Amino acid sequence: MGIDGEVTLSVHGLAVDNGFVRADTFLEKFRIILNSLKTADKEANEKKAHEYVIIGLEAASAHATLREKIAIRKIVPASSVHVVQEVIEAVYNGDRNISRFPEAVVRALAPLSRGVGKSFSHGEVTFSKNNVVRIDDYFQTQMEKAVKRLEGYEQDKQRFFEGVAFETLDGIVKEIDARGTLVRGKLILTIGGKELDCVFHTSDVQVLRDSFDKRARVEGIAHYDGESLLPVRLDVRRVVLVDTSGDLRKWRGKLQKTKRSGGMTDG
Repeated sequence: MGIDGEVTLSVHGLAVDNGFVRADTFLEKFRIILNSLKTADKEANEKKAHEYVIIGLEAASAHATLREKIAIRKIVPASSVHVVQEVIEAVYNGDRNISRFPEAVVRALAPLSRGVGKSFSHGEVTFSKNNVVRIDDYFQTQMEKAVKRLEGYEQDKQRFFEGVAFETLDGIVKEIDARGTLVRGKLILTIGGKELDCVFHTSDVQVLRDSFDKRARVEGIAHYDGESLLPVRLDVRRVVLVDTSGDLRKWRGKLQKTKRSGGMTDG
């Protein structure tokens, strides 16, 4: 579980690289996180108030943890990690009011998803209380929208709802990529057969394996882009299998009207 004042970066490699992470790709993403922290520090405190130390660097992995360390003892500065967390989460959730955050921090984080699917599979950024944001093609799309909004570009009026909402959807879980803390899958909706992009927490992997290829009710935070009635992504919080063992044939004849003394009654 993450701790206040710490941020962990994880990068996952491509299948073509046998899952290994390219060194220059990891260093690029690491520098982006570090530079965004430094930028957030100056934006929040008007000057450098923190140093950053590596407290976790796992062998044979692309997984590193940074901790901010107060550099000026005379003050209690605002946390740069907290600022970066707010910006990353706002971008991921499609916050239309992204301009309320320091523009320099948003722009410092903009290249974080660059090369996704080409030089790396996906990444994860973990903050306190196990708050994890998946850095993938969806995050890349959200970041592009955030930058356009900073530049004053306004999208055409959306036909449908844009934002996030808690939803329960019915369907069949498919295609699980179980790498990392946030694993990716698809939900084939029972009605209409549409595919919905889903993200599950690794703690639910066993539940997912048990529910794979089975009908389930999936609850979570749904992301809507305003272009469809259906969400474009679902951050899953709970999976409940649907019992399909019932056989309606046992009710045959039970709903038919039968003659009894005194008139017709429902059976």
